[in-house]
Amino acid sequence: ADLAHSISLMCVNPDMLGAARPLLERTRSAGGRPVGYWFWELAAFREEWVRFFDQVDEVWAASDFVRESFAAWSPVPVVRIPLPVVLPPVPALGRAHFGLPPRGAVFLYAFDVSSQTERKNPIGAIEAFRRARFDRDQAVLVLKFTNAEYGRDAVRSLHEQAQGLHVIFLDGYMDRQELCALLATADCYFSPH
Repeated sequence: ADLAHSISLMCVNPDMLGAARPLLERTRSAGGRPVGYWFWELAAFREEWVRFFDQVDEVWAASDFVRESFAAWSPVPVVRIPLPVVLPPVPALGRAHFGLPPRGAVFLYAFDVSSQTERKNPIGAIEAFRRARFDRDQAVLVLKFTNAEYGRDAVRSLHEQAQGLHVIFLDGYMDRQELCALLATADCYFSPH
């Protein structure tokens, strides 16, 4: 009920600010400053989100790329504040734990099916892997995803697009330590947003 600080940092994208409305209102009524910490993967900001700039006094962006996307539309300051990366202890699970081959390069892409699969572009990952023309023993593409139930057709399409390639699909949630262990098995992580 009591705000201990004069700044409230809302780590939700603009379209989710409605859920933060009570905090926004308390911050404003206490004379504080609401700050949005927003994320976006595209160079063009969503025009329908421009109205949300009025709800914050400042926007933070984790990268220069995101900052530039927001700044082109923003009437409030947009500041780059990189995310701190703090890894948990990483268990030595190894490739066998994840069903990966013992040899060859591992290319990993992790994404959420419920977060607009077209924007996440796993098809782009498959196509890049196809164009690289690896022999089966040279490399494997690992597509790690969650929330397949939100896009069964999209997941089915991924399987179809991957026909004839050495692609392993890992569907479901992992705790943070297991996900970090999976990342540690990869030789290359990429994100074709």
